[in-house]
Amino acid sequence: AGVAFGVLAALGQGAGVVLAKAGTENLSFLPAAFLRLAAAALGLVLVGAAGGRLRAAARVLAPGGAPGRVVGATLLGTYLAMMLMMAGIEYSPAAVAAVLLATTPVFSLFLDAWLLRERVTARALSGTVLAILGVVAISR
Repeated sequence: AGVAFGVLAALGQGAGVVLAKAGTENLSFLPAAFLRLAAAALGLVLVGAAGGRLRAAARVLAPGGAPGRVVGATLLGTYLAMMLMMAGIEYSPAAVAAVLLATTPVFSLFLDAWLLRERVTARALSGTVLAILGVVAISR
């Protein structure tokens, strides 16, 4: 089941990059990122409404609660990341953009070591080097 879900996820990511690439032919990456996030927000509202969870979400967003703590993270972690992703898709071939987007876990290795003080094993480091070499090979 895990392999099937992994293949399905890869197909979904590939289709998403190809569709985003087609979308950036008519629209710059900045408004494209906004539209993509707006569609995602609408989808979350619809799913929340269908599951009867909108009130719980509204309580979390009440003044004095989480909004003050998450606004910066939301802007940097979501909008800036989506904007940079859409810029990468617009300005590079779709295959290269998809490969680079799939390397996110590679960079988390170094962040985990730095921020969480996790030990970097030889196996993890060799996998990271191999992934980076693969990106270099496909980018040429």
